[in-house]
Formats: sequence, C-alpha cells, structure tokens
Amino acid sequence: MQVCGGSLISTTALISAAHCFWSDSEKKLPATKYAVAVGKLYRPWNNLRDEEAQKSDVAEIKLTPRYQGAAANYQDDIAIVVVVTPFGYLPSIRPVCINFDVLFDMQQMIPGTMGKVAGWGLTTSAGGASQILK
Repeated sequence: MQVCGGSLISTTALISAAHCFWSDSEKKLPATKYAVAVGKLYRPWNNLRDEEAQKSDVAEIKLTPRYQGAAANYQDDIAIVVVVTPFGYLPSIRPVCINFDVLFDMQQMIPGTMGKVAGWGLTTSAGGASQILK
C-alpha cells in the first residue's frame, strides 16, 4: 500500500503530490484505487489509537495537464484530491491556509528561511518509515 501525505484545503478537498497518483506506464491512476484519511497520528490505516481519524474514498483526482512524471523530471508535481465523504473540522482537523500574498512571499519565503513539515517519512538516512507522525 502506498502512503502519501497531503493537506486538507476544504471539507472535500486535499492538496498532495501528483506522483502519488501516477504511473509512468499507465499515466494518471483511477480515483477508485485510493482512500484518504485525516486526523491520523499513527501510520497504520486502522490503528485504534487514531480516535479522531476520518476516512473517505476518493471521488476525483485532478492533475495539471502538464504533469508527465519522470519524463518531465516531476515538474508540476501537484494534485487536488476530491473526496466522496466530506470531513468534519475538529480542533485537530483543520484546513491549511493557502495565502498567495506577494508581500508574504517577499518577507517569509526568502532563501535560508526555515520551515516545518510533517510526515511519516524516513527519520534517518538508513532507517525505515516512522510509524508516528513527526
């Protein structure tokens, strides 16, 4: 099972990476192959400790028409995932703020500025995937 990260942008949509929904041989993969969850802390899909987790099947995956996977060095690697069942907002389940303010970019998005990310990826160069969201 493939596990990719994403960010909730509304009760019915998430933003993620296009390569998660792409096969260089098959191109865009069907939405029916995917399900998504929000509010998870633990990597396993059915972990009982994820008390506030909400899950939904995927209704639609939208990729930019320019996305061509490895053939184009993963340029435009962005996807919008539309879910079947809307998610409910909770204190621990909120949409990300998408701000396209030029002034913000000039003040915050300068080389050398540190940011934060979360995920279940590798925690060391030789290690395995984290089982808890870091």
